[in-house]
Amino acid sequence: MSSDKYIHSDVENRIYSYWEKNGLFKPKENSKKFSIVIPPPNVTGSLHMGHALNNSIQDVLTRFHRMNNYETLWQPGTDHAGIATQALVEKKLAKDGVKKNDLGREKFIEKVWEWKNEYGDIIINQLKKLGCSCDWSRNAFTMDENLSKSVIKVFVDLYNKKLIYKAKKLVNWDVVLKTAISDLEVDQREVNSQLYYINYPIENSDKFITIATTRPETMLGDTAIAVNPKDDRFKDLVGKFVIIPLANRKIKIITDDYADPEQGTGAVKITPAHDFNDYDVGIRNKLEVINIFTPDGKINDNAPDPYKGLDRFAARKLILEHLEEGKLTQTNSVRISTVRWFMDPGFESILRQSVDVANHVAGWKYDIVQSEMLQFTEYNVGGHYSWHTDGQGDHLSARTWSQEEKPKTLTKTKEPKLLGTVRKLSVSVILNDDYEGGNMEFAEIDTKGEIKTYCVEPKVGTTIIFPSYIHHRVSPVTKGTRYSVVAWYGGPPFK
Repeated sequence: MSSDKYIHSDVENRIYSYWEKNGLFKPKENSKKFSIVIPPPNVTGSLHMGHALNNSIQDVLTRFHRMNNYETLWQPGTDHAGIATQALVEKKLAKDGVKKNDLGREKFIEKVWEWKNEYGDIIINQLKKLGCSCDWSRNAFTMDENLSKSVIKVFVDLYNKKLIYKAKKLVNWDVVLKTAISDLEVDQREVNSQLYYINYPIENSDKFITIATTRPETMLGDTAIAVNPKDDRFKDLVGKFVIIPLANRKIKIITDDYADPEQGTGAVKITPAHDFNDYDVGIRNKLEVINIFTPDGKINDNAPDPYKGLDRFAARKLILEHLEEGKLTQTNSVRISTVRWFMDPGFESILRQSVDVANHVAGWKYDIVQSEMLQFTEYNVGGHYSWHTDGQGDHLSARTWSQEEKPKTLTKTKEPKLLGTVRKLSVSVILNDDYEGGNMEFAEIDTKGEIKTYCVEPKVGTTIIFPSYIHHRVSPVTKGTRYSVVAWYGGPPFK
């Protein structure tokens, strides 16, 4: 009794075996030639939908040219995926209580090859299941001896032609594997970070310049303080020297467009050895590059004695303690909070509708043409934002007062003549009310010319919309954590 049921695995395996057995994927000599080298998939895992799409397109092109009598080769191969494979092998060894360093280089490499031979053919078999018409007799592996020799030859040839050179550059570094890793191997994640304000004493002066950083330990490798050349707040400080707190090393205040007047305090510490943007600033300004970390993420001998040998996070804690003892941290900083930028078209659309209604009802009737990215804010105990305005040219530390002090005058911010857009309306959405302190407060001049302050009672879902030139602050949180979403809407400069 026969069955008409179609069993795809039986049919597909039979057909594919026939193709391979009869050499139908091998190039047949012809004056017209066509070839593709497969982007070699890593031997560390299995195919995903991206592989299926990419290889299906290559297969279509290969079969098309083969059917049109081209000498056609689709060259297959796999990638050793060095770091990823190493991590998997180390993880497997760890289950048996064995570490890489216990084996030594040669024995560990043997274990890698054993793993590759056991698991490395999975992807090849998956490609065959897809029907890929590669010439499998030519299958290659990136660690094959002939390929390794070819790579070495290319590097030698390029070096002899002076097309490559050796130099110190910044790399992504893995402190566990103790190796450089590519950008593609970096898992980019947004994390909440504490912003620390540090006072750098100005040489031969009793004054300070304040910078904001999320990584205070890297100050030990600072080689400059940068300010924006258009930021008039610091024009008298450019060219002067500051003393790095705790390191007692002198560095110069320079100008560079990288410094954003509206971020932090407007002054930024430059650590070329430990930040890609700082490295670029260092190259432009010919700054010294000082590495303060060992390959395993500890503080090296380029740092002062108290911090040598400490893990970077332990060093951070001790540095903050020493800064506090020396009163070099900004206890009355402009802002202490954690922020994260994000885009949410749906949420932003709702906000925009509310802004348009408020703009009309309140009689502002500002020309609003665009919004900035949304900002999620988190204020923990002690977190605050001093008196300020959001208006262009008067943002963050451009005009600030202590939590106790009130401004003597509150004239409307005169917007500079700028191209593009300026902030006109600000929005704050209260996400919770289970905290104490952290009031949203406003300050205006009443009809008698006296300063009047008032606050908005925090309630979940309250949306506060106000002109960006109005002075406002977030008072210190005394209990719990305050969460909000902040947005700004701008338009052409005021006339």
